Amino acid sequence: MDSRARLLLVLTALAGVMLVYILYQPARSVDRDTAEEQPPQLSDLPFHLSYINDETCLKCHFQEKELPAFDLVAPEMPHDLRKNCGGCHQLAVG
Repeated sequence: MDSRARLLLVLTALAGVMLVYILYQPARSVDRDTAEEQPPQLSDLPFHLSYINDETCLKCHFQEKELPAFDLVAPEMPHDLRKNCGGCHQLAVG
């Protein structure tokens, strides 16, 4: 094998390793104590007053959803699905 072929083989292998690393690296976690942005508080809409389970949150927030009875649009969840929505999102007091 000549030197050009060997160099091409090494560069191709290196590119493949880098691609695999980029595609499969673990997701970075966010430390909520140091995060600049706090999760939005829940408004006092009737369905926010008692947390049932994550599925009830996703009925409105999996995708943006219009709520004509309240003249509102529920925003789409801007992050990956996490367990226990109520662990970060709290009811706004006051």
